[in-house]
Amino acid sequence: MIQTIAEHHVLRRSFICFLILATLLAMIVPTWQVYLEEGRSSTLISFNEPNIRGESLYIAASVLNVDFSEKRYTINFSIQPNGTLANEYGQLNQQVTLRFSSLRSYHYDIGETIHPIQATFNYENGNQIDYPLDIYSGNLEIFAFYKNDTTKSIPITFHLDASITSFHFMPSIKHNPVVEDDGNDTPFVNDKISLQISTGRSTTTLAFSIFICILMWLLSLVMGLFGYQVVFRKRKADAHACMIGITTLFALPAVRSAQPGIPEVGTVSDILGFYWNMAIIACSSIAVTMCWVIRWDDSMDRDNKRNMSISTCVDVP
Repeated sequence: MIQTIAEHHVLRRSFICFLILATLLAMIVPTWQVYLEEGRSSTLISFNEPNIRGESLYIAASVLNVDFSEKRYTINFSIQPNGTLANEYGQLNQQVTLRFSSLRSYHYDIGETIHPIQATFNYENGNQIDYPLDIYSGNLEIFAFYKNDTTKSIPITFHLDASITSFHFMPSIKHNPVVEDDGNDTPFVNDKISLQISTGRSTTTLAFSIFICILMWLLSLVMGLFGYQVVFRKRKADAHACMIGITTLFALPAVRSAQPGIPEVGTVSDILGFYWNMAIIACSSIAVTMCWVIRWDDSMDRDNKRNMSISTCVDVP
């Protein structure tokens, strides 16, 4: 009979351990898969306009870095001339100028190989106070033309990708070629690509930030319940009980800082959680400490010391 009960307890504990392990795997594996998907290089935009003019520039752009604190992002451009623009070695046959956002221009001469370009651009909209729901947007224009003839643009084939975790990109492209007449009854197309890049926090970042907020609320509510029990239900308060609240109070800023990419104090997540959590824990800690001080009984403390002394004397051989 005793052996049967022991086996039943072993099976129950094994089943509980199995459930805990299965629950952890059910949460960890999908999260890991989402993280890997975010880290892979994904195509954001691929633009390939049909070209009948015989020349074009293929631009492969990749987002390298994003800095929300400075409201900047860096893109690497790999440029390859095609058609009548390049010779058999991939070098330019004509002088070409490439311009980004009408601010940065790069000039290339005949016979020159176009090397990759890294350029930093600014976000025009967005504020860190909205963390973790902050979204930043900026506009980028790409325009290529012949160096000696700025009236005629060069068709562009554009590809944009990104492989940065913690960020989610939402680009949109606008291409409205304008058909113009050069005066020789030969129409040409004035090509300009306008790109709007909106960037926000990734899914894993949002989920982890929400988890941290819930964790801080749970800690503060537990501490608030403990303070209520000490003050109103006359639960015993001692030095160890006071240290619980003080330790939690100093640990909470470190828990807040664990959120990826979180700026200084003052964001939406702080208003929804951190400020209130600090206030609840601080008030509860003060209440517990005051109860410990006010309820101190000197006579009981002397009796305890006397009993300890008597016990020590009795134990001495």
